[in-house]
Amino acid sequence: MAEIRTSTFTSGDVVTTHQPPESVRAWVERHSNAIKLQTPDSDPLVTTWPIKDPPGTASTSTDRGSGQPDAEFIEGHIVAYLYDMMDANPDPS
Repeated sequence: MAEIRTSTFTSGDVVTTHQPPESVRAWVERHSNAIKLQTPDSDPLVTTWPIKDPPGTASTSTDRGSGQPDAEFIEGHIVAYLYDMMDANPDPS
């Protein structure tokens, strides 16, 4: 099954598997909600997801700003990968 994965958190990677007939939007939203509950372990936060064309994976990496709180760091990372997903659409197949 297709998965979206974000690392690096104190609890380890957060992996969200696509659950058919779930929409891609719901899948991505479920992943975003899951990582909001985590504590970053170190820089950078990295999210990967499967793409169809070309076949493979895409990723987004975000570094923490100086003095940036955990919640702001995570929110910034979510915004970054959502933006990247507009060009590299997640493929649940």
